[in-house]
Amino acid sequence: MSLHLTRLPSLATAILAVVVLILLLLPGCSMGPPTAEGVQLVLNPEVLEPTTTFELRFERAVVAAEQVGHPAEPSPLVITPALRGRFVWLSERSGVFTPTAPLALDTAYRFRLRHGLTEADGRRSAARLDRVLRTPSLLVVDHPMREQAGTNQSATPWIRLDFNAGVKATGAGRWMAFRSRDAGIVPARVAQASRFAWEAEALWWPPPAPAWSEAFPTAGQHVSVRAERPLPRGPGVNPEILNALLITAARPLPAGHGWELVVARGLPSTERGVRLAGEFRLPLGDVQPFAVAAVEAQNTRSIGRWLAITFTKPLAPEWNPTNLADWIAVSPAPTNLTFVPNGNRLIASGDFALATNYTVTMRRGLTAREPFTLAADHTAVVRFAPMPPRLYFPEFSTEQLAGGRREFPLAFMNTGTVKVRAKAFDRHTLVHALRGYRSYYRSWEERDDPDEAYQEIAFNLVPGRTIFEADYPLTNAVDEGGEITLGWDEILGAGGHGAVFLEATTTWNAAGLSKRTGTEALVQVTDLGLVWKQAPGAVLVEVFSYASGQPLPGVTVRLLTRENEMVAEAVTDAAGLARLHPTGEEAFVMAEPPTTCAPPPSTKGASRATASVFPWRGNAIPTRSRCCCSATGRFTGVAKRRTSRRSPASGATASSRCRAERR
Repeated sequence: MSLHLTRLPSLATAILAVVVLILLLLPGCSMGPPTAEGVQLVLNPEVLEPTTTFELRFERAVVAAEQVGHPAEPSPLVITPALRGRFVWLSERSGVFTPTAPLALDTAYRFRLRHGLTEADGRRSAARLDRVLRTPSLLVVDHPMREQAGTNQSATPWIRLDFNAGVKATGAGRWMAFRSRDAGIVPARVAQASRFAWEAEALWWPPPAPAWSEAFPTAGQHVSVRAERPLPRGPGVNPEILNALLITAARPLPAGHGWELVVARGLPSTERGVRLAGEFRLPLGDVQPFAVAAVEAQNTRSIGRWLAITFTKPLAPEWNPTNLADWIAVSPAPTNLTFVPNGNRLIASGDFALATNYTVTMRRGLTAREPFTLAADHTAVVRFAPMPPRLYFPEFSTEQLAGGRREFPLAFMNTGTVKVRAKAFDRHTLVHALRGYRSYYRSWEERDDPDEAYQEIAFNLVPGRTIFEADYPLTNAVDEGGEITLGWDEILGAGGHGAVFLEATTTWNAAGLSKRTGTEALVQVTDLGLVWKQAPGAVLVEVFSYASGQPLPGVTVRLLTRENEMVAEAVTDAAGLARLHPTGEEAFVMAEPPTTCAPPPSTKGASRATASVFPWRGNAIPTRSRCCCSATGRFTGVAKRRTSRRSPASGATASSRCRAERR
């Protein structure tokens, strides 16, 4: 099939030729180059639209001051063909013509000054203006598609073309076709877009644009030609969108390269004489045959060993775990083999073994959701590899009771020797450490690997003092996880408190390259519990001991900014209460007991820095868990914030029931 759609009917061609000849012979219709002397014609907006206004700016005063703000009768601006509207003087030297009807499409408008125009002093104006502007012809203003153009386009594309004028679906198909560089031409099937059709595709399609004439304001308010338009609603109401067409292929596109939708020059609109001035092409991309793209052996901690069979197209909906077993074979066959289709991917799970070659065969005739079948048998040989070494702490950022089990677990898999290091913070470094630790989590835009959301915080760049370093030789069966317990008495000293940055790392080889895997956590080991009540201009903080449940006097409470600058400071009284006055810049609450409350020194060099800091509003850093360990628990209620419209009365107490799971 060849596209001969650019040819107009012979009668229309003859009529057009006659009209052009008459126009050429008409006297006085010749239009020279644009002329503007002593005056400027300014368009707003600069691009010609249905709502464009036309402002004249003269070099000399044209009207008296008392005429400013009033309409000009007759208008100093002459527009041919005539355009309804009115001209209003903005100043003695400028005025604007505002149309009261939309400009016609595919029309050349000539702008000149009125013959005999005079200046404010009565002398004839020497200004000259002669300019021609043409409105656009029929245009495609938007073309949303269900599938984006690419190297694996659907064989059944669904496209909506939005025009700047009405176009009837009836007969439009003869002006459109799908064309490929190497797979021929497929006719297009065209339907009028409607509200129901748009809402069915609303998840990925924008609302249709209004037509050129529909964009004209009805109440003096400017409306862009790209503005959304309200559509009628109600039972049984399915209004047609007259300037939008839905285009599909009359038959599935065969496999081929460089498919595009072609709309031929001359497509008529519902407005008289307005047609598509040039050929419109919408690239779609390549249509691939149905084939196996990849067969991969996956080994993950959460699922285990499984095969990922990826096809170039989604499988047909009739495939299920039962009938797929007749079309796909795995040899040697593992026990508990099952197949689960998922779009263009097939998941095969079972009791796969390491160090075994598995031959996977897909039989020809396997069908896709599109009208394609697997043309030939496909065989692939895969082999499962052990999982890469993994290390997990149960939390990224957390707090633990100093009087609890005083343990912090480390989960591991396929590791050799693991190095564990710890740094302790004091009140001068803790806030900076909390802020810097935020960069442990990476956004989608920052990730090198989309499946890895976390990055190492260099241990040597973390502020603080190294207090612990030890190597743990770990041996477990391949792909079997294990767990060791780190003791706070060993890290902080017997009964020691403090804020600690933990790092666990292991080094391993992959394809001759040395790689490093690790995990990090920031933990506050503390006995201090805080509850605060906020009112305008004042904050009442209660500090208590988790071990005894009693209030703690003599504890210094500070409000700190993100730069660790102190906003307010107070010492708790006998009831464990401290009153502070915030400024709005505070980001953290820090509580530091007197030195007499610190644990005794030990041979492990336990730090006396027992300050605890909590975010003023919300979490300081994410507490997403990479591993759930039933042997440990998270305690809640370390810090609660209360708000009240009333200022805390002098001597009042703020209490809260806090439940904690001891470690």
